[in-house]
Amino acid sequence: MKPLSRLSFLASLIGSVFLMTTVLMVTGCSRTPAIEQTVAASSDFNLMMWKADVAADFSRQEWKDFDAAVQEIKYGVMIAGEATGSARVWTATLAKMDGLTVRQVLQQGLGQKLARLTEERAKFFGYVTNNERLRVAPGDEASVDYLRMVRERQEERISLLTEQIKAIEEILQRRGVVLDQPPTKAAGQGRSEAF
Repeated sequence: MKPLSRLSFLASLIGSVFLMTTVLMVTGCSRTPAIEQTVAASSDFNLMMWKADVAADFSRQEWKDFDAAVQEIKYGVMIAGEATGSARVWTATLAKMDGLTVRQVLQQGLGQKLARLTEERAKFFGYVTNNERLRVAPGDEASVDYLRMVRERQEERISLLTEQIKAIEEILQRRGVVLDQPPTKAAGQGRSEAF
């Protein structure tokens, strides 16, 4: 083999450096996947600015799922009595989301909703079981009709809850969200260590 001339060597070296630089720029400058974006929600304004900054990274359905999770977090704040009044409830909601990833907001909000609906469905199953034990006096058709109507309503509610639970489970699965770890913020960072 013939040794490379100095010019060929330099051209080869420059080409290699250019290729490596291009690869590093492409891989190093790529945006974080939408679900791993960190939510900036220290204030309503910061949340609005964050949403504007990452809007193009999310599909309509992803925003819909995110907003549903946010509403569930807000609902959880109200149920727990952590704050009263719409402004304070919203401020507490923002504090719960600030520094979490989108995945963790989905985990927290939709996880809360899933737990709530699952608990409600279990209660309705209990109601049905209890009502099955009820006995009416022979010939009391009014009571029989009433219990039948109550059971139908309970079964409709169970069916609706089951559909809602399945829908949430599908969202979580589609987004790759696992509910076995609650999202937590790392001390002093406002970021979660759960993922």
